Amino acid sequence: MECALCRHDREIRRSHIIPEFLYEAMYDEKHRFHVLSVIEDQKDWMEQKGLREPLLCDDCETKISRFEDYGRRVLKGGAEFEFQREGSAVIVEGLDYRRFKLFQLSILWRAGVSTLDLFQHVKLGPFEENLRNMVLDEQPGKQEDFGCVMFGLKNGINAIADLIVQPVRTRSDDGHCCYRFVFGGFQRVFFVSSKPNTGSYSVGFLQESGRLCFVVKSVFEANWVSSFGKRRAQLGRVSQMRSNIAFDKDAPIVARPSI
Repeated sequence: MECALCRHDREIRRSHIIPEFLYEAMYDEKHRFHVLSVIEDQKDWMEQKGLREPLLCDDCETKISRFEDYGRRVLKGGAEFEFQREGSAVIVEGLDYRRFKLFQLSILWRAGVSTLDLFQHVKLGPFEENLRNMVLDEQPGKQEDFGCVMFGLKNGINAIADLIVQPVRTRSDDGHCCYRFVFGGFQRVFFVSSKPNTGSYSVGFLQESGRLCFVVKSVFEANWVSSFGKRRAQLGRVSQMRSNIAFDKDAPIVARPSI
């Protein structure tokens, strides 16, 4: 079977699209998590070990695992960097641009080539091959190439680390095509556009200097949270903000980022 990354005919492993360590906060004592649906004829269900599918060979899994290891240490502790708070803004200095950018890009690319329903709205078109080559060659590109704006999500004083939301296509105020992901306590908005990303959003992209700025907001300020809750209430389903994936096959194809 052909590996999606190197395109060689090799034995293929069941690969995670979103790295497994980002599911850890969602697992119960039996290593399970809930998947919450607002599809009328599809009830909530349980999954184990994160969502996977046959995708990568051993060599490419090893390649991507190096990016994931650094991403894990940045998000969960172990990587060296400095940060400071300025109100709701967080300014991080000293990140390894190459490794953290490739960690981000590898997730966007995997979502684009995935056949799982959870990622059905991520359609990268002509950008898919560009991303594949960047990940394969371990070249992160310039800071404006597939830039990602991050928002920290919290519930009260606690980060929302136990929530994954189905990615959807969005558009920024200045017309860029974007994809909104929620996982690991952050909303990430990836800019996937042929237009130069020189607008106000670009200040939030990871900089080649290793600088990253993001804003922390309450998860309840996000329009998609209240919309998801209302639709579950209409279906008579109890909403949970813990241990779940929010799954919506009928999510809007085009919407503006709500936060």
